[in-house]
Amino acid sequence: MKRKIFTAMLTLALTAGICGSVYAADSYISLQIGSKTMTVGGEERTLDAVPVIIDNRTFVPVRAVVEALGGTAGWDAETKTVLLDKNDIHIELTIGSKTALLNKGEEEMDTAPVIIDGRTMLPLRFIAENFGFETAWDAETKTIGISQTNEIYESDEINYNYDIVHYGSDGNLYISADNSFKVLDENGGLIDEYEDMDKMSFRLTDEDGKAYVFYYDADEAYITAPDGTKTTLADNDDFELADKDGNTYSFVFARPDNKICSCLIVKDKNGDIIKRYYDKGEMRSYYKDKNGRDVIGIVSKDGGPDNGIILADGKYVQFSREYTSTYVDDNDNFYGEINGWFCPLKKAGGASDEAQMTDFYDIYTDKHGNEYKCINIDESPVIIYPDGKKAVLTQDRVETEDSGDMPPAEDADIDYIQDYIITVYYNGSDGRTYSQSMSSDYKVEEKNGKTYELKYTGFVYEYTNKDGGIYKYRYNDSTGKYKLTKPDGKTVGLVETYG
Repeated sequence: MKRKIFTAMLTLALTAGICGSVYAADSYISLQIGSKTMTVGGEERTLDAVPVIIDNRTFVPVRAVVEALGGTAGWDAETKTVLLDKNDIHIELTIGSKTALLNKGEEEMDTAPVIIDGRTMLPLRFIAENFGFETAWDAETKTIGISQTNEIYESDEINYNYDIVHYGSDGNLYISADNSFKVLDENGGLIDEYEDMDKMSFRLTDEDGKAYVFYYDADEAYITAPDGTKTTLADNDDFELADKDGNTYSFVFARPDNKICSCLIVKDKNGDIIKRYYDKGEMRSYYKDKNGRDVIGIVSKDGGPDNGIILADGKYVQFSREYTSTYVDDNDNFYGEINGWFCPLKKAGGASDEAQMTDFYDIYTDKHGNEYKCINIDESPVIIYPDGKKAVLTQDRVETEDSGDMPPAEDADIDYIQDYIITVYYNGSDGRTYSQSMSSDYKVEEKNGKTYELKYTGFVYEYTNKDGGIYKYRYNDSTGKYKLTKPDGKTVGLVETYG
């Protein structure tokens, strides 16, 4: 059951552009050329020498930066060699030499370590990358960001693959692996482990604004009403969630007040919608720490863009903002997507604006170049014509045809669906009939028998900020390019840099 519920919510999340990588502005370690201040996990530290640029290469004071990366630094005065260690990684760098020893094997660098005013200065990128970090450079502010890469995290106590590293506001690393967490200090020491309890919840409101909570707990799902009444849900014969009266429950997109959100709809045995619960945008997952105490992970806290975790003592730890995708426009401005929010980013770090997704739709074009929108309401496609008229599509039938790639199976189930050409036929509320094949294009037949095609040409996401300004993000399917129209009406091209 959990897989089904999670898959439904994940589908909604991905469509809304939810959650993943770390943009340099929110890096775990940040340094600035000419400044002795280094930020590590949000905490400021003072360096004994300032980072400098020599021949277009960034050099940093050795000990403080290496220790911030979780390593140790030693010095052989006789050979003028720096000895760096992090777990099973050993690096030797000699002043004036471009040849480094990496675990006793020779590696050529593009620059050599130097001594400036009695301080040993090392090339940052070589060290960071070999210690499992990645670096980013902001030329305008001359700031270097250092972030953990998503490969393998190792310490003296643990060695395992992981999904993502979250940098907590408490200075610890929260490493998600196999749906559980390991909590490490800044040096990689294991602090705690959080076991996934196979439980999640979503905050909902009904159409009267009353608060409800949808839970998944072990082998059951249920909805808790404001008065504490619990409606237990279970799989029926069609693998749908249903209550004891046979009403079915499923997550879809809805558009209350003309704004999109995920929605739990309730249908009776006749398939008629009898109730809607609107998602408030916060998902919680439940864990136990190594002492058996409850820990709660939060995605989109209070419906906002950020994620975090509530510890057993009730303390809330904010995770650094990890964007699903990042983009750069024609003017070298950066943007990030996270949890259904679109955020223009400051050069020096952080977001300069936050806009929540309030609409998305597909774009179709007829042979004359006229554009049609396609949205979904309560699982039904709705075509919006250029003149504003709407056609609600009700599914009539589905036809399949063997593609010829392989013989048809005796029982054509989901394992064989790729071997068939599938066409879905709809009756439109405008009297037209519509059919859609796997190409996504629509064929439309008028009442008089005349037909025409609506070709899929892309999609649009709209995000609204607190001032009511709209960012309109558009993808052109034929060119593969993105365009962003800002609240001031100006349009720029976007290039995706991650996602």
